[in-house]
Amino acid sequence: MSDNIRWINNSPFSTIYKDIYFSKEYGIEESEYVFLHHNKLKDRFLQLGANARFTIIESGFGTGLNFLCAWKLFDSCVSNGSKLHFISIEKHPLTKEQLHSCLSERSSIHKYYKKFIKSYNADSKTMHYQLSANVSLSVYFMDISEAMQQIRASANAWFLDGFAPANNPEMWTVDFFNWMSVHSHKEATFATFTAARIVRDGLQNAGFSIVKSPGFRYKRDMISGYIKNPRKKTKPWNIPVANNSNKKTATIIGAGLSGISCAYALAQRNWKVTVIEDSSNIATGTSGNLQGVIYAKLSEHNSALNKFLEAGVTHCVNFLDAFGKNLFNKTGVIQTAADEYYFQKQEAIAAKYYEHASLVESQELSVMIGLPLAVSGLYFANCGWVNLGDLCKELSKHKNINIETSSKITHIDQTSAGGWHISDGSKTWEDATVIIAAGNSANTFKQANYLPLKSIRGQITYIAATKQSKKLAKCVCSNGYVTPSAINSMGQEFHSIGATFDLHSTSAIVSTNSHKQNINKLKSYFPAMFEALNGDAMQLLGGRVGFRCTTPDYLPVVGPIVETSRFINKFKKLTTNANAEFNQDMPYLPGLYVSSGHGSRGLISCLLSSELLAKVINNEDCIESQTLINSLNPNRFLIRDVKRRVYSSFV
Repeated sequence: MSDNIRWINNSPFSTIYKDIYFSKEYGIEESEYVFLHHNKLKDRFLQLGANARFTIIESGFGTGLNFLCAWKLFDSCVSNGSKLHFISIEKHPLTKEQLHSCLSERSSIHKYYKKFIKSYNADSKTMHYQLSANVSLSVYFMDISEAMQQIRASANAWFLDGFAPANNPEMWTVDFFNWMSVHSHKEATFATFTAARIVRDGLQNAGFSIVKSPGFRYKRDMISGYIKNPRKKTKPWNIPVANNSNKKTATIIGAGLSGISCAYALAQRNWKVTVIEDSSNIATGTSGNLQGVIYAKLSEHNSALNKFLEAGVTHCVNFLDAFGKNLFNKTGVIQTAADEYYFQKQEAIAAKYYEHASLVESQELSVMIGLPLAVSGLYFANCGWVNLGDLCKELSKHKNINIETSSKITHIDQTSAGGWHISDGSKTWEDATVIIAAGNSANTFKQANYLPLKSIRGQITYIAATKQSKKLAKCVCSNGYVTPSAINSMGQEFHSIGATFDLHSTSAIVSTNSHKQNINKLKSYFPAMFEALNGDAMQLLGGRVGFRCTTPDYLPVVGPIVETSRFINKFKKLTTNANAEFNQDMPYLPGLYVSSGHGSRGLISCLLSSELLAKVINNEDCIESQTLINSLNPNRFLIRDVKRRVYSSFV
């Protein structure tokens, strides 16, 4: 057992903060008195409407006792589909064994403890679990200052249960109290065991009312209260959007992987979704590739792109594992260095992403692959490839999704009622919620014309498999990629190699020159596979051209769209102070969203992005980090241009 906890008078005691976690004899009673009673949770739970959401944010998860008590109360009060999301922060997590010692003998919460302890895992920095149909738990195992940068939710109630301010001053700070104010629902309450002056003043200055009450048992005082004057002053890219429509319908423009995955994420939340596609079928662009590799070129840097790619790979693998349908070919993926710089960084990358990748020497890789490979590489054991067209088709079969093809949308106009009128020139649709997922065409709509999207041509080459090439057991990626064999619709066994990266060509015709580029790259990074395919005599079975949609920073644009002119005027203070904060609303166009710019990483990008966007549209707490959400914000380029005084009215 770790030495950060010991027992004094039968109560768990923190050796770090020199304070007890709770009284062994009266811990549950104190939790119920301080946090449940003074936040008036029983009455508030009983008054929740059908399918409503209630969010509690706690500072100091400790043993999880407060969560278990709140879960028990919620379970006894709610039976109408309402949801409880409990979010907590803990810098020094206890082990599963320590939690067992603290909680296992508490009979009144034992059935909740049993479900919780099965899921508990403090090895990663965050823990997100759906513990029942109606209750979810998110714990951020990090310093509170770091957690404040990650948590995006808005609290209905606050549990302030860190160790006493005198013992743990780093938690009870002005920044934390102000952060609470910004992240409070308009009717949010709080409760805490302490009545220390620093806490009272901090909360009051942050806009909370303060009520002093008798403390539990031997404690003289405690305080509770509610948000009275919320501090909504924040940076423009942190200003949240709320979908105010009660109508759970959405229309999506574009039936590639981006649009279809958005439709699926909403359909899973019981939204009725119409997807409009200009082609005669879905997934006709790059989303129709026969073998899409789950692949991300990670680096040792903590860049926004790197964090997104890591999150994308994790989400993609988990999604495909859960989805089933025999779509996921989990062959494993080998990534070899395309240059000397990346070769020298492989060891550091493997150490940073040990949960995803391991560094394997060439001799062992050759055995794993089935063909000789002369270099070492990173091995992603949980990755593989998917037929993207089949994935789109399976996702689109959801009972809540309707597909309408051969309709090229030309206009999106706001209705007098605040919804959206969508037209292809001959047919019209109306909806309160619209997602533009039209790839490179997204910024042809006037509402999204500020998005700096660019098109990059890519061509894939299909090569007939041979007896020798069929030994290839894993995807191999470097300055290109090659996949294990598969069978196409004509019954031919083939390998995919690709893909070219052409910034200038706009030709949709499969070209011989692009085939040569793919083949030459394969010959360079994996000569044994080149020879296994009969070298220069290999049999071409065709290819496929697609146009990746990318952005200047190679991150997608995912989220709500703003009215450009109003944004420029509201936030022009950024021209003189790039870090300025604001308390006004963001001029979002109500119910209009975009998901585009997914580039060459569409598989890992679209699946994660669609889940994030669905949470925004469905007014859910977003457990993914605030930093990650900000990095995808479609308005980041508009903010950048305002700062740079791009607009003539500022000059």
